[in-house]
Amino acid sequence: MSTAAKNALRHEFLDPVVVVRFQHRAEFKALQETYRDHFRPITPQESRLVHDMAVATWRIRRCWAAETSILDNTGAHPPVDRLRAGLALIRRYEERLQSNFDRALHSLKFPNEP
Repeated sequence: MSTAAKNALRHEFLDPVVVVRFQHRAEFKALQETYRDHFRPITPQESRLVHDMAVATWRIRRCWAAETSILDNTGAHPPVDRLRAGLALIRRYEERLQSNFDRALHSLKFPNEP
């Protein structure tokens, strides 16, 4: 990996907003390593795209955890409108994050295409 890519990784992957207090930073770093090992970024731009993919994946997992928590804690007679609204919001977040992931992957695989 080039020096520029290593510097980009050092700064981008320490983003404190990505891992919230109930999550494990080591798990996020392991996810990042998996993506870096697979895609082997060379340039800072490639490093950023790999970072974006790791962040999107991490936040999609958080959406899944939130959805599970909502469903686990609704009780026998949940307020249906609030439940529906909460799940719809999580679905929108997940779709946006998946789109971010797909866009980064496409840019990484086809760097000369718009």
